[in-house]
Amino acid sequence: ARARVVATASTTAPRASATAPSSSNRGGGRRGAPAALDARRRIRRIAPRSRTRAASIVRASSSSASDDARPAPAAAGAKGDVAGAASSDGRWSSVVNALANVMDVADVESLLDEELPAHEDIHRGVLHNGLKYVILPNKTPSDRFEAHLEMHVGSVDEREDEQGLAHLVEHVTFLGSKKRDAWLGSGTRGNAYTDFHHTVFHVHSPTYNKDNTYMVNNVLDILYDVAFNPQLLETRVAKEKKAVLAEAQMMNTIEYRVDCQLLQHLHWDNNLGCRFPIGKLDQVEGWDAAKVRAFHERWYFPANATLYVVGDFHADVPGVVDMIERAFNAAPAAVEKLPELTSAGVGAGAGAAGEEGDAAAAPPPPPPPRP
Repeated sequence: ARARVVATASTTAPRASATAPSSSNRGGGRRGAPAALDARRRIRRIAPRSRTRAASIVRASSSSASDDARPAPAAAGAKGDVAGAASSDGRWSSVVNALANVMDVADVESLLDEELPAHEDIHRGVLHNGLKYVILPNKTPSDRFEAHLEMHVGSVDEREDEQGLAHLVEHVTFLGSKKRDAWLGSGTRGNAYTDFHHTVFHVHSPTYNKDNTYMVNNVLDILYDVAFNPQLLETRVAKEKKAVLAEAQMMNTIEYRVDCQLLQHLHWDNNLGCRFPIGKLDQVEGWDAAKVRAFHERWYFPANATLYVVGDFHADVPGVVDMIERAFNAAPAAVEKLPELTSAGVGAGAGAAGEEGDAAAAPPPPPPPRP
Protein backbone atom coordinates (compact mmCIF):
# COMPACT_ATOMS: atom_id res chain seq x y z
CA ALA A 1 0.00 0.00 0.00
CA ARG A 2 2.83 2.40 0.81
CA ALA A 3 4.58 1.55 -2.43
CA ARG A 4 1.35 2.39 -4.23
CA VAL A 5 1.20 5.78 -2.52
CA VAL A 6 4.77 6.62 -3.56
CA ALA A 7 4.11 5.49 -7.10
CA THR A 8 0.93 7.54 -7.28
CA ALA A 9 2.71 10.68 -6.04
CA SER A 10 5.40 10.20 -8.66
CA THR A 11 3.13 9.40 -11.57
CA THR A 12 0.81 12.34 -11.01
CA ALA A 13 3.51 14.72 -12.22
CA PRO A 14 2.83 14.47 -15.99
CA ARG A 15 -0.69 15.78 -15.44
CA ALA A 16 0.79 19.17 -14.55
CA SER A 17 1.81 19.77 -18.16
CA ALA A 18 -1.69 19.06 -19.42
CA THR A 19 -3.26 21.65 -17.12
CA ALA A 20 -0.63 24.35 -17.59
CA PRO A 21 -1.01 26.94 -20.38
CA SER A 22 1.11 26.34 -23.46
CA SER A 23 4.03 28.53 -24.51
CA SER A 24 1.73 30.44 -26.87
CA ASN A 25 -0.40 31.94 -24.06
CA ARG A 26 2.22 32.22 -21.35
CA GLY A 27 1.68 35.27 -19.15
CA GLY A 28 -2.03 35.27 -19.87
CA GLY A 29 -3.03 36.74 -16.51
CA ARG A 30 -5.86 35.02 -14.67
CA ARG A 31 -6.11 32.19 -17.17
CA GLY A 32 -2.91 30.70 -15.76
CA ALA A 33 -3.92 31.04 -12.11
CA PRO A 34 -5.37 27.52 -11.63
CA ALA A 35 -2.31 25.96 -13.22
CA ALA A 36 -0.01 28.11 -11.09
CA LEU A 37 -1.83 27.03 -7.94
CA ASP A 38 -1.62 23.41 -9.02
CA ALA A 39 2.09 23.79 -9.70
CA ARG A 40 2.65 25.32 -6.26
CA ARG A 41 0.93 22.34 -4.66
CA ARG A 42 3.00 19.89 -6.64
CA ILE A 43 6.33 21.57 -5.91
CA ARG A 44 5.67 21.23 -2.16
CA ARG A 45 5.81 17.46 -2.62
CA ILE A 46 9.44 17.66 -3.68
CA ALA A 47 11.76 16.31 -0.99
CA PRO A 48 13.96 19.01 0.60
CA ARG A 49 17.16 17.29 -0.47
CA SER A 50 16.01 17.44 -4.12
CA ARG A 51 15.00 21.10 -4.17
CA THR A 52 18.31 22.41 -5.52
CA ARG A 53 18.13 19.90 -8.33
CA ALA A 54 14.55 20.85 -9.16
CA ALA A 55 15.35 24.57 -9.17
CA SER A 56 18.29 24.06 -11.53
CA ILE A 57 16.06 22.13 -13.92
CA VAL A 58 13.47 24.92 -13.76
CA ARG A 59 16.14 27.45 -14.68
CA ALA A 60 17.36 25.32 -17.58
CA SER A 61 13.82 24.69 -18.82
CA SER A 62 12.98 28.40 -18.70
CA SER A 63 16.13 29.31 -20.63
CA SER A 64 15.48 26.76 -23.35
CA ALA A 65 11.83 27.83 -23.59
CA SER A 66 12.81 31.49 -24.13
CA ASP A 67 15.22 30.54 -26.93
CA ASP A 68 12.53 28.70 -28.85
CA ALA A 69 10.74 31.28 -31.04
CA ARG A 70 8.53 28.83 -32.92
CA PRO A 71 4.85 29.20 -31.89
CA ALA A 72 2.85 26.09 -31.13
CA PRO A 73 -0.85 25.47 -30.57
CA ALA A 74 -1.99 24.74 -27.03
CA ALA A 75 -2.54 21.02 -27.54
CA ALA A 76 0.80 20.54 -29.27
CA GLY A 77 2.58 22.54 -26.59
CA ALA A 78 1.14 20.36 -23.84
CA LYS A 79 2.09 17.22 -25.73
CA GLY A 80 5.59 18.55 -26.24
CA ASP A 81 5.94 19.19 -22.52
CA VAL A 82 5.05 15.57 -21.75
CA ALA A 83 7.46 14.34 -24.38
CA GLY A 84 10.19 16.49 -22.89
CA ALA A 85 9.40 15.05 -19.48
CA ALA A 86 10.05 11.56 -20.79
CA SER A 87 13.40 12.48 -22.31
CA SER A 88 15.12 15.21 -20.30
CA ASP A 89 15.20 14.42 -16.61
CA GLY A 90 12.73 11.71 -15.67
CA ARG A 91 10.60 12.31 -12.63
CA TRP A 92 11.15 16.10 -12.31
CA SER A 93 10.80 17.31 -15.89
CA SER A 94 7.02 17.18 -16.18
CA VAL A 95 6.59 19.18 -12.98
CA VAL A 96 9.30 21.61 -14.07
CA ASN A 97 7.71 22.19 -17.48
CA ALA A 98 4.46 23.16 -15.80
CA LEU A 99 6.27 25.51 -13.43
CA ALA A 100 8.22 27.13 -16.26
CA ASN A 101 4.94 27.83 -18.05
CA VAL A 102 3.19 29.58 -15.17
CA MET A 103 5.91 30.97 -12.86
CA ASP A 104 9.17 32.86 -13.11
CA VAL A 105 12.35 31.15 -11.95
CA ALA A 106 12.64 33.60 -9.05
CA ASP A 107 9.12 32.70 -7.91
CA VAL A 108 9.93 29.00 -7.94
CA GLU A 109 13.16 29.44 -5.99
CA SER A 110 11.43 31.56 -3.36
CA LEU A 111 8.66 28.97 -3.09
CA LEU A 112 11.20 26.22 -2.45
CA ASP A 113 12.56 28.19 0.53
CA GLU A 114 9.14 29.06 1.93
CA GLU A 115 8.27 27.58 5.33
CA LEU A 116 5.03 25.68 5.65
CA PRO A 117 2.57 27.29 8.08
CA ALA A 118 2.63 25.85 11.60
CA HIS A 119 -0.25 25.43 14.01
CA GLU A 120 -0.22 28.18 16.62
CA ASP A 121 -0.70 25.69 19.48
CA ILE A 122 2.24 23.44 18.58
CA HIS A 123 4.94 23.18 21.23
CA ARG A 124 8.39 22.03 20.07
CA GLY A 125 11.52 21.18 21.99
CA VAL A 126 14.78 19.22 22.05
CA LEU A 127 16.13 17.20 24.96
CA HIS A 128 19.77 17.42 26.00
CA ASN A 129 20.47 14.08 24.29
CA GLY A 130 19.13 15.37 20.96
CA LEU A 131 15.63 13.85 20.90
CA LYS A 132 13.14 16.23 19.29
CA TYR A 133 9.51 16.40 20.42
CA VAL A 134 6.33 18.03 19.13
CA ILE A 135 3.22 18.46 21.29
CA LEU A 136 -0.21 19.54 20.06
CA PRO A 137 -3.22 19.77 22.40
CA ASN A 138 -6.39 18.55 20.72
CA LYS A 139 -9.67 18.03 22.55
CA THR A 140 -11.26 15.94 19.80
CA PRO A 141 -11.83 13.14 20.51
CA SER A 142 -12.08 13.90 24.20
CA ASP A 143 -10.04 11.96 26.75
CA ARG A 144 -7.85 10.37 24.03
CA PHE A 145 -4.29 10.99 22.88
CA GLU A 146 -1.70 9.53 20.52
CA ALA A 147 2.08 9.27 20.73
CA HIS A 148 4.18 8.54 17.63
CA LEU A 149 7.92 7.94 17.92
CA GLU A 150 9.58 8.37 14.53
CA MET A 151 13.06 6.93 14.01
CA HIS A 152 14.66 8.56 10.98
CA VAL A 153 15.85 5.32 9.43
CA GLY A 154 14.19 3.26 6.74
CA SER A 155 14.90 0.85 3.95
CA VAL A 156 16.88 3.38 1.87
CA ASP A 157 19.48 3.47 4.66
CA GLU A 158 20.20 -0.26 4.49
CA ARG A 159 23.49 -1.53 3.17
CA GLU A 160 23.69 -4.09 0.38
CA ASP A 161 23.62 -7.00 2.83
CA GLU A 162 20.89 -5.45 5.04
CA GLN A 163 17.89 -5.34 2.69
CA GLY A 164 14.87 -5.80 4.95
CA LEU A 165 16.78 -5.29 8.20
CA ALA A 166 15.06 -2.01 9.14
CA HIS A 167 11.72 -3.83 8.99
CA LEU A 168 12.97 -6.77 11.05
CA VAL A 169 14.42 -4.45 13.70
CA GLU A 170 11.02 -2.75 13.93
CA HIS A 171 9.37 -6.13 14.61
CA VAL A 172 11.90 -7.23 17.21
CA THR A 173 12.01 -3.95 19.13
CA PHE A 174 8.26 -3.35 19.26
CA LEU A 175 7.22 -6.88 20.20
CA GLY A 176 10.22 -7.44 22.44
CA SER A 177 9.16 -5.00 25.17
CA LYS A 178 7.69 -6.63 28.27
CA LYS A 179 6.23 -3.30 29.41
CA ARG A 180 3.59 -3.52 26.69
CA ASP A 181 1.69 -5.88 29.00
CA ALA A 182 0.61 -2.80 30.96
CA TRP A 183 -1.68 -1.86 28.06
CA LEU A 184 -3.90 -4.90 28.54
CA GLY A 185 -7.41 -3.92 29.53
CA SER A 186 -6.66 -0.18 29.37
CA GLY A 187 -8.14 0.57 25.95
CA THR A 188 -4.66 1.27 24.59
CA ARG A 189 -3.49 -0.06 21.25
CA GLY A 190 -0.19 0.28 19.47
CA ASN A 191 1.60 -0.77 16.33
CA ALA A 192 4.60 0.06 14.15
CA TYR A 193 5.56 0.29 10.50
CA THR A 194 8.67 0.71 8.36
CA ASP A 195 8.82 2.81 5.21
CA PHE A 196 11.55 3.99 2.87
CA HIS A 197 12.69 6.90 5.06
CA HIS A 198 11.49 6.17 8.58
CA THR A 199 10.30 3.66 11.17
CA VAL A 200 7.36 4.74 13.33
CA PHE A 201 6.05 3.30 16.62
CA HIS A 202 2.59 4.67 17.45
CA VAL A 203 0.27 4.30 20.43
CA HIS A 204 -3.39 5.34 20.77
CA SER A 205 -4.66 5.53 24.33
CA PRO A 206 -7.29 7.01 26.64
CA THR A 207 -5.95 9.88 28.73
CA TYR A 208 -7.12 8.02 31.85
CA ASN A 209 -7.72 4.28 32.12
CA LYS A 210 -10.58 2.63 34.00
CA ASP A 211 -8.58 2.85 37.26
CA ASN A 212 -8.25 6.63 36.80
CA THR A 213 -4.53 6.29 36.03
CA TYR A 214 -3.03 9.05 33.87
CA MET A 215 -1.76 7.13 30.81
CA VAL A 216 0.56 9.68 29.15
CA ASN A 217 3.50 8.85 31.39
CA ASN A 218 2.87 5.11 30.97
CA VAL A 219 2.79 5.31 27.16
CA LEU A 220 5.95 7.44 26.96
CA ASP A 221 7.78 5.03 29.25
CA ILE A 222 6.84 2.11 27.00
CA LEU A 223 7.92 3.94 23.83
CA TYR A 224 11.29 4.61 25.43
CA ASP A 225 11.61 0.93 26.31
CA VAL A 226 10.67 -0.13 22.77
CA ALA A 227 13.10 2.14 20.94
CA PHE A 228 16.08 2.50 23.26
CA ASN A 229 15.98 -0.47 25.64
CA PRO A 230 14.66 -3.45 23.65
CA GLN A 231 15.32 -7.12 24.32
CA LEU A 232 17.11 -8.23 21.15
CA LEU A 233 17.13 -11.91 22.04
CA GLU A 234 17.94 -14.71 19.62
CA THR A 235 14.58 -16.38 20.28
CA ARG A 236 12.73 -13.15 19.56
CA VAL A 237 14.68 -12.59 16.33
CA ALA A 238 13.91 -16.13 15.14
CA LYS A 239 10.20 -15.66 15.87
CA GLU A 240 9.97 -12.30 14.11
CA LYS A 241 11.85 -13.58 11.07
CA LYS A 242 9.00 -16.03 10.56
CA ALA A 243 6.50 -13.19 10.91
CA VAL A 244 8.34 -11.10 8.31
CA LEU A 245 8.50 -14.01 5.86
CA ALA A 246 4.77 -14.61 6.29
CA GLU A 247 4.08 -10.92 5.76
CA ALA A 248 6.14 -10.96 2.57
CA GLN A 249 4.13 -13.91 1.27
CA MET A 250 0.87 -12.03 1.89
CA MET A 251 2.17 -8.94 0.07
CA ASN A 252 3.43 -10.82 -2.97
CA THR A 253 0.52 -10.05 -5.27
CA ILE A 254 0.48 -9.03 -8.93
CA GLU A 255 -0.46 -5.49 -7.93
CA TYR A 256 2.49 -5.23 -5.51
CA ARG A 257 4.95 -6.51 -8.11
CA VAL A 258 3.65 -4.02 -10.67
CA ASP A 259 4.11 -1.23 -8.12
CA CYS A 260 7.68 -2.37 -7.49
CA GLN A 261 8.46 -2.37 -11.20
CA LEU A 262 7.00 1.11 -11.53
CA LEU A 263 9.11 2.42 -8.65
CA GLN A 264 12.24 0.88 -10.16
CA HIS A 265 11.48 2.74 -13.40
CA LEU A 266 10.69 6.06 -11.70
CA HIS A 267 13.61 5.99 -9.25
CA TRP A 268 16.31 4.31 -11.31
CA ASP A 269 18.90 6.81 -10.04
CA ASN A 270 18.45 6.33 -6.26
CA ASN A 271 17.77 3.72 -3.60
CA LEU A 272 13.98 4.13 -3.75
CA GLY A 273 14.01 1.82 -6.74
CA CYS A 274 15.98 -0.99 -5.13
CA ARG A 275 15.45 -0.80 -1.34
CA PHE A 276 11.92 -1.92 -0.62
CA PRO A 277 10.95 -2.15 3.07
CA ILE A 278 10.11 -5.86 2.90
CA GLY A 279 13.67 -6.55 1.74
CA LYS A 280 15.18 -9.68 0.24
CA LEU A 281 13.93 -12.86 1.87
CA ASP A 282 17.12 -14.85 1.33
CA GLN A 283 18.96 -12.23 3.40
CA VAL A 284 16.27 -12.14 6.10
CA GLU A 285 16.51 -15.89 6.61
CA GLY A 286 20.23 -15.70 7.36
CA TRP A 287 20.28 -12.94 10.00
CA ASP A 288 20.81 -13.46 13.72
CA ALA A 289 20.52 -11.32 16.85
CA ALA A 290 24.01 -9.88 16.34
CA LYS A 291 23.00 -8.49 12.94
CA VAL A 292 19.84 -6.95 14.40
CA ARG A 293 21.76 -5.48 17.34
CA ALA A 294 24.39 -3.88 15.09
CA PHE A 295 21.73 -2.12 12.99
CA HIS A 296 19.88 -0.97 16.11
CA GLU A 297 23.03 0.47 17.67
CA ARG A 298 23.88 2.31 14.47
CA TRP A 299 20.54 4.03 14.01
CA TYR A 300 18.45 4.00 17.20
CA PHE A 301 19.70 6.94 19.24
CA PRO A 302 17.86 10.07 20.50
CA ALA A 303 19.23 12.59 17.98
CA ASN A 304 17.84 10.42 15.19
CA ALA A 305 14.30 10.41 16.61
CA THR A 306 11.27 12.71 16.80
CA LEU A 307 8.40 12.20 19.25
CA TYR A 308 4.90 13.49 18.42
CA VAL A 309 2.27 13.66 21.16
CA VAL A 310 -1.22 14.86 20.21
CA GLY A 311 -4.47 14.73 22.13
CA ASP A 312 -6.57 15.80 25.09
CA PHE A 313 -4.12 16.54 27.91
CA HIS A 314 -6.56 18.74 29.84
CA ALA A 315 -4.38 21.84 29.20
CA ASP A 316 -1.34 20.20 30.79
CA VAL A 317 1.33 20.76 28.12
CA PRO A 318 4.06 21.62 30.71
CA GLY A 319 3.28 18.35 32.46
CA VAL A 320 3.64 16.42 29.19
CA VAL A 321 7.01 18.10 28.55
CA ASP A 322 8.16 17.05 32.02
CA MET A 323 7.06 13.47 31.39
CA ILE A 324 8.92 13.37 28.07
CA GLU A 325 12.09 14.57 29.77
CA ARG A 326 11.77 11.97 32.53
CA ALA A 327 11.01 9.14 30.13
CA PHE A 328 13.65 9.82 27.45
CA ASN A 329 16.51 11.60 29.21
CA ALA A 330 17.87 8.18 30.19
CA ALA A 331 18.70 7.39 26.56
CA PRO A 332 22.42 8.05 25.98
CA ALA A 333 23.37 10.64 23.40
CA ALA A 334 26.81 9.22 22.60
CA VAL A 335 27.71 9.35 18.91
CA GLU A 336 30.86 7.54 17.86
CA LYS A 337 30.73 8.00 14.09
CA LEU A 338 28.35 8.84 11.28
CA PRO A 339 26.84 5.94 9.32
CA GLU A 340 27.64 5.66 5.65
CA LEU A 341 24.06 6.55 4.66
CA THR A 342 21.53 9.02 6.01
CA SER A 343 17.80 9.07 5.45
CA ALA A 344 16.47 12.42 6.63
CA GLY A 345 19.49 14.71 6.81
CA VAL A 346 20.02 13.83 10.46
CA GLY A 347 23.49 13.15 11.76
CA ALA A 348 23.70 9.49 12.73
CA GLY A 349 25.96 7.43 14.90
CA ALA A 350 26.19 4.67 17.46
CA GLY A 351 24.03 4.96 20.53
CA ALA A 352 23.11 1.73 22.26
CA ALA A 353 20.51 1.60 24.96
CA GLY A 354 22.04 1.74 28.42
CA GLU A 355 21.03 1.43 32.03
CA GLU A 356 18.32 3.70 33.31
CA GLY A 357 19.69 6.77 35.05
CA ASP A 358 18.49 8.88 37.94
CA ALA A 359 16.03 10.75 35.73
CA ALA A 360 14.19 7.56 34.88
CA ALA A 361 14.08 6.50 38.53
CA ALA A 362 12.61 9.81 39.71
CA PRO A 363 8.90 9.78 40.51
CA PRO A 364 6.67 11.12 37.75
CA PRO A 365 4.96 14.49 38.19
CA PRO A 366 1.37 14.44 39.42
CA PRO A 367 -1.14 14.27 36.56
CA PRO A 368 -3.73 17.00 36.06
CA PRO A 369 -7.03 16.44 37.87
CA ARG A 370 -9.56 14.54 35.84
CA PRO A 371 -12.57 16.72 35.00
